[in-house]
Amino acid sequence: MTDPAEPEYDATGRSGQRFLATEARGATILTVAMLVPLACLNFAVAVFDLTLTGEVGLFLIYAFSGVLFIAMGVATWQLTRLTYTEVTEAGVVTRRYRTLFVGWNAVTDIKAVRVGRFVRVRLGRAKGRDLLLWAPVTLARRPDPRFAAEVETMRARWLAATGRGTSRSWHPAG
Repeated sequence: MTDPAEPEYDATGRSGQRFLATEARGATILTVAMLVPLACLNFAVAVFDLTLTGEVGLFLIYAFSGVLFIAMGVATWQLTRLTYTEVTEAGVVTRRYRTLFVGWNAVTDIKAVRVGRFVRVRLGRAKGRDLLLWAPVTLARRPDPRFAAEVETMRARWLAATGRGTSRSWHPAG
């Protein structure tokens, strides 16, 4: 494991600090842990129903819903596993469904906002459409102590790149 203060290099040669959605990963594991037994129960009901009644249509509905539950669990796990935000000298690279780069000159503000059970980072953009980052993220009721430091690192890089001064004491909204 590398030191979080050390820059990481990816395949494109970018160097920056990468933040992962660790709190969301815990929720994803819980979701998958609920979906897989539900899928197994659907398969069991499908086989039981087929042996008792011989109804193929009902069997297919139960079997399809079981496959759907497993697919939803795997998709949720994969999306959360691949989610990251990388802060570089040029801007922010974020990945959820696709990779998106936002240059520091296009960022007008960086705030921590509460979204449901989580606190996430919102980038205000010059175009007017804010970007809600998927990482870093923390639970609102039990915040991760690293979250404030990660947001402060992001804010300090933005302030240094845009020449707006140094970062002041700043705490995320709860």
